[in-house]
Amino acid sequence: MIESFWEWWRTEGATVVAAAIEAGDASSAFPLIDQRVAAIHDGLAWEIGPGTVSEHQLVVTGNPDHRAVARRWLNAAPSPDPVWSYADSLQRRPLGEFRLGLGSALVHYADVIVACQRRQNRLDVRVYHPSFGGLEQRQQFEIAFLALDHALGEVAVEQWLGAVDTTRYRPADGYSLAELVGVVDALAAENTYEDGTPAWVGLQWDGENGRVVAAAQVPLCSSQAPNLDTHIAISVPYRSFDEAGLPTEQTWDALEELRDRLESVLGTAGRVLACETTAGVHTVHVYADSVAVDVVAIESEAATWAQGAVIVASHDDPKWSDVAHLRT
Repeated sequence: MIESFWEWWRTEGATVVAAAIEAGDASSAFPLIDQRVAAIHDGLAWEIGPGTVSEHQLVVTGNPDHRAVARRWLNAAPSPDPVWSYADSLQRRPLGEFRLGLGSALVHYADVIVACQRRQNRLDVRVYHPSFGGLEQRQQFEIAFLALDHALGEVAVEQWLGAVDTTRYRPADGYSLAELVGVVDALAAENTYEDGTPAWVGLQWDGENGRVVAAAQVPLCSSQAPNLDTHIAISVPYRSFDEAGLPTEQTWDALEELRDRLESVLGTAGRVLACETTAGVHTVHVYADSVAVDVVAIESEAATWAQGAVIVASHDDPKWSDVAHLRT
């Protein structure tokens, strides 16, 4: 159905929708998009807004369960042109004098103040607006999330914000939305290597079977690569370990070489996103694209390990729930 959507879009849809917008009758084209997006998956939503490199931008998105489908839709999209560009998540918008109407409330984004508290590699935030004093909590949260999505973009909200709350009292040390953008961008830059790839963080704790040593990508969030919807846990036993049950230096080197080979087998179909080591087992957490990954090839490469039988287990996990305990 993705191919059918883009075939329609290229042959007539883009022109018809742009003409309807130009004529001030955009709603007449909405059913044409509705039915075709629903045909891809009924869990997807769409919107049209101003583009940053084009006049209009078509966004097709969904909750974490459906993000993989939206990313495949985007991967099949035509290149942007002066009229249309495409995205699979809500993008940042120039705030300026942006106003949001919600029921009887008129929200000027310039009046939004956000208090932040850093918790590891995320920011817990409390959002304030003068209108909150007369609104129910549900409406407050709706305004808060819309303001954050518009200011930061949907992906940045999911990757870098932790707990989101609202307050009816203006924070003394809060940020405007424009200032919050700078704070979040600085946090993202801090967790990005010079080559543009995500940074990794080391973790240690005492588990049920002894000391656990782990490493994970930052941010460990499915919105970073929503097409990687399948978790493949590769449990690698090792026989040479110290008194804490952790690998000897030579075994660490061998495990790293195995991870490198597994990444080569994955190619563009997946990534190694985290690993955990404890009590004689090194678990490699791979997330892969369910329509592209070759699990048999991974099993074949894992079978070359000389220190015991490797177990490869895979299942659907579009929210990356299996590695949530490793997110910082």
